[in-house]
Amino acid sequence: MKLKFSRTILLVLGVGIPLIVLIALGVIYIRQSVELGGITKSLAQNQANLAKIVLQRTALESQLAQQQSKLDDTKASLSSTQASLPSSSSPPSVEYAEVLSQIAQGCGLEVVSMTAGEPSRKKMGDVTFTLVSFEVEVRGAPSSMIGMVNNIAKNELFNNAGVELMEINVPQSTGENGETVQPMGKIKLVSYNY
Repeated sequence: MKLKFSRTILLVLGVGIPLIVLIALGVIYIRQSVELGGITKSLAQNQANLAKIVLQRTALESQLAQQQSKLDDTKASLSSTQASLPSSSSPPSVEYAEVLSQIAQGCGLEVVSMTAGEPSRKKMGDVTFTLVSFEVEVRGAPSSMIGMVNNIAKNELFNNAGVELMEINVPQSTGENGETVQPMGKIKLVSYNY
């Protein structure tokens, strides 16, 4: 038995099947176009983000180089500072006493007493210093005492030391027998050694 299809059915099938295929292909094409547009936008956004990240990385590498340079400069400064400090663990107390006496005499002052304190330790960063204090009591004119402090500051022996205290006592009256009492001064010097 042979099936006979009418022209209408053949026309519907001949036009309908390709039309359905074309519609299906159109829907697929539209979906892929929309998806491609989203992917293109995402790709453009990712490329922009990548460019920002590359710029940030370049800036951070530059900052790292600058900070490394600063660190190297600081290390060099620390090394030169450490090199300028005496490396012995005990300061030259006798030499300090002799030079302090000479400075006082050179300024026209009388040394009443001189004492050296016990060494102590103080840590600053990675460096541990030995601190020794010296106290010198002198008698004479206040201007001479100030001159003594200036001479201590200029003396190379005291490059690793500093004047911590200067106290001048000027009497308000004369002594018991009417003699003039000279001003007294106390100078405290601290030596830093490592």
